[in-house]
Amino acid sequence: MKNSWGINIKIAILVILGVIFIGAAIKEQYPYVKAAQENKRIRAEYADGDDKEEGDAKHGKDINFAELQGMNPDIVGWIEIPGTPIDYPILKNPYDNYYLTHSPSGAYSELGSIFMQASADAGFNGKHTILYGHNLADGQMFGSLDVYAAKDARDAQPYIYIYLPGERLRGTVYSAYICQDQSEAYQLTYKDMDAYLNWLDMTVVDSNYTSVHPKGTDKVLTLSTCTDTGADRFVIHSILEEYE
Repeated sequence: MKNSWGINIKIAILVILGVIFIGAAIKEQYPYVKAAQENKRIRAEYADGDDKEEGDAKHGKDINFAELQGMNPDIVGWIEIPGTPIDYPILKNPYDNYYLTHSPSGAYSELGSIFMQASADAGFNGKHTILYGHNLADGQMFGSLDVYAAKDARDAQPYIYIYLPGERLRGTVYSAYICQDQSEAYQLTYKDMDAYLNWLDMTVVDSNYTSVHPKGTDKVLTLSTCTDTGADRFVIHSILEEYE
């Protein structure tokens, strides 16, 4: 009788521990599920169509910026990298890093959004524009960006597409590497053309591979995310141009 009572207590403890464990797992995964559902809804409602032809002869989607910005006026564009889950609005807020912890709709979310800093030109007209996003374990945001650490992945799909109201841009990836936060990779201003050319050279020298070398007349788009260790950053640089 005592043994039976002891066994029942052990079973009860195991059941309680199991419930606690499952509850903790659900709580941990909930933000990921919620973010995935929201971004899926936003794509379905505001990003229509995807007209692609083999060889990148034609690529694009129609973004309803009027309604999208009606949902959140902080949305300034859209980014898409074919072959990856990266297909999101681009956010910009007067407070730097606001969208590290807010979703595209503006609600609090620890998964954040894809965003640019407050000082950035929302029209991507500067010599160097940087977009940031979390490196998430399930691949959301910039969680799949590290595929570009390998040249084979870059050669298979070298393009980043940026959609703006009334304009399309395309970035051709030419460089990828790990760096420190606040390193030279994040430089945004250059005293003269020689300084800009020196910076461009640095992005090529530090790269895991060499492909196209940018010229002084080129604009650069950089995508940045943290690494799995959290201490370093992974960046990819691309040459940005108008695309019709």
